Amino acid sequence: MATPEPHEAERLSDIKTAFSGGDLDVPALEFVKTKTAAFNAEVAVDGEDLVFHFFLPDHLKDFPVVGNLAAYWDDRFAAALNEVAQAHFKVGYPRLRAQHINDLGVNSWWLHAAGFAGAEDLGELVAGLYRSLEAKLNSKST
Repeated sequence: MATPEPHEAERLSDIKTAFSGGDLDVPALEFVKTKTAAFNAEVAVDGEDLVFHFFLPDHLKDFPVVGNLAAYWDDRFAAALNEVAQAHFKVGYPRLRAQHINDLGVNSWWLHAAGFAGAEDLGELVAGLYRSLEAKLNSKST
């Protein structure tokens, strides 16, 4: 399932604390990774915002993204991410922005959720997004 391990939820809290402390010398975001059957994901806190990257799940990542796999990743995933993210965060553009990245051997989806790093239960906010997205991708209606 998409629920982060307890240590991952603690790391999200630690990351949030590090970034809210005003340490501008941190050179790169520290991402917390999660794997599901429908996608692999990582999230980091960037100031007041959350930054997500979504990747194909392990069992699909070595295949060329053409045909049915392209339909899943380029179309079905995009539609599910759009619908689920807006419903989960209860906002749309410009607070939510997503982009498909297919450059330099990286084929991923990027999601930026502005202003959500201050959530009281950040770990559950992220886990809930993953659960909802995985459920949507596994439903027959998607």
